[in-house]
Amino acid sequence: METTAHFENITQEIARRLNAATQEIVVAVAWFTDRDLFDVLCRQAGRGLRVRLAVLHDRINVGAGQRREHHRHRRR
Repeated sequence: METTAHFENITQEIARRLNAATQEIVVAVAWFTDRDLFDVLCRQAGRGLRVRLAVLHDRINVGAGQRREHHRHRRR
C-alpha cells in the first residue's frame, strides 16, 4: 500500500479508505471521537468485515464508548 499524506478533507479520505475495505479494518489510535467515521466502521462490521478498534481508555473516549457499546457487532 502506498503512503500518501493528506492535509485537506482528511475525514472524507479516511471514510473513503474504510469503505473500500473488503475483509478487515484495524484501527489503533489514542482518541476516536468522530461519529461519522465510527458509523462507517459499524456499517462495515454489519456487512461482515472484521473490525477491530483499539483506543486509549480515558475520559475523552469514555463518552464515545457509550455509542460503541450500542453498535457492538460480533462475528464468529
